[in-house]
Amino acid sequence: MSKYLKSVVVFGYLPSVLVLILAIVGSYLFLTGQDKLSRSKMKSFESVSQSRSDIALLKEFIAKEGGSEGYLHLDEQIDEDLIQSLSENLSLVLKKYDSDSIQNTSIRRPSGVSPVAGASEGQYSRVSMSFEGYYSAIVETIAEIELRMPQLCLESLSLKQASVGRRESPKLEVEVNYLSWRRPGAS
Repeated sequence: MSKYLKSVVVFGYLPSVLVLILAIVGSYLFLTGQDKLSRSKMKSFESVSQSRSDIALLKEFIAKEGGSEGYLHLDEQIDEDLIQSLSENLSLVLKKYDSDSIQNTSIRRPSGVSPVAGASEGQYSRVSMSFEGYYSAIVETIAEIELRMPQLCLESLSLKQASVGRRESPKLEVEVNYLSWRRPGAS
């Protein structure tokens, strides 16, 4: 074998064959991994489907037995617990400021379906808070509440300038709506 033919084989054919073998082995490993992932996802999907059908049967049973009032009471209790927890954390945060800087005007449950979570099948609670105060105090208060209660998800925030009589005030009126997802099977 001549030295030219040897170098053509070593630098021409051998790297190509090695790359082809690596590509085949890599494809095989990738496809087997995808197959395992697909089977795992199918198992999860089947278990979620089974859970949903079980929940539907339980709700139907509860409705037949007349226990839906207790179920609704539990639903309201969970929302009241969220509002109570939020009120406690908010009072701790507002202690940092004087009453002129920021005031909490209301905490309530908004009515209607959530625009964010309404299309999902997950259960959630909603809470709305209103403030009047200066921008920096409001921003710091909202950040502190979200830090203390990480389960809250901001749903909407509306700002408008507060008015005193006919003239505008340097204060803002803010309404913040939060969404709190419930753990599956918690209610």
